[in-house]
Amino acid sequence: MGALDLSLVWAGILALAVLLYVLLDGFDLGVGILFPFAASDAHRDRMMAAVAPVWDGNETWLVLGGTGLLAVFPSAYAIMMPAFYMPVGFMLTALVFRGVAFELRWRASGAARRFWDQAFHWGSVTATFAQGLMLGSLVQGIPVEGEQFSGGTFDWLTPFSFVVGCTLVWGYVLLGATWLVIKTEGELLAWSRRAAVPAAAVVLVMMVVVGLWVLAADMPAADGCGAAAAGAALGPSAAAAADTAFGGLLRRAAAARAPPREDLCPLSVVGAALRPRLCRPAVRALALPAALCADHPGGGGTA
Repeated sequence: MGALDLSLVWAGILALAVLLYVLLDGFDLGVGILFPFAASDAHRDRMMAAVAPVWDGNETWLVLGGTGLLAVFPSAYAIMMPAFYMPVGFMLTALVFRGVAFELRWRASGAARRFWDQAFHWGSVTATFAQGLMLGSLVQGIPVEGEQFSGGTFDWLTPFSFVVGCTLVWGYVLLGATWLVIKTEGELLAWSRRAAVPAAAVVLVMMVVVGLWVLAADMPAADGCGAAAAGAALGPSAAAAADTAFGGLLRRAAAARAPPREDLCPLSVVGAALRPRLCRPAVRALALPAALCADHPGGGGTA
């Protein structure tokens, strides 16, 4: 029986935490994005009541993901945080402002209530969009040299990350609308169903656009994380469509975006960030999978 690979176990735990955060906090952020578009204050009261029992607990998964990354994979944390200082700051500020609006709206009336309605809405939009910016930057790749972040302050802000941010906003709108379909009735239920249909259509279209963009721009996500294999499985027509849609411009932009670097694959960011450290002979005694270090200088052997 082989030794238990704790690095993979913890990577799985963190991936599960991120997935649960997206699914659970995604719907209450989506409710916040939809909030000002409801027909009346009574509908908005019901929308907020639909997430009141769970919204605070849903954010616990974000805390678990962030603190788990720091505690278990500090090298990956040390690379990712400098890359995302600004969007993380925007996200946390928006979440705080959103939480304050959630608590104070019930006590306000008139113009003050309308202010907190907008605060709840824009806090949800900002937090969601910031998460999308970080996700898009991860897909493009984080420049790393010597196990340290080597990019610039605004590397996270690109046309691709902007599109991914918009996609996530619409994705959370879809989650929020479907949550309201489950939790409400009457006119609000009918309105939620109507909101979910265009949201689903937009999410589907934008997922196709993002997928083709990844393939056309030859991003690290396509090279090392299976998207290239998926493109090959779809056949030459998909690759030709991606190249036709975006042309060589995106490839040149991706090549010129940063100097030569070791890109962090978004689907294995922890392993990629820690790979140079984990593949040292002294650490190989942890029984890491041989494939992880097969092509790494000094890897592949045993301690």
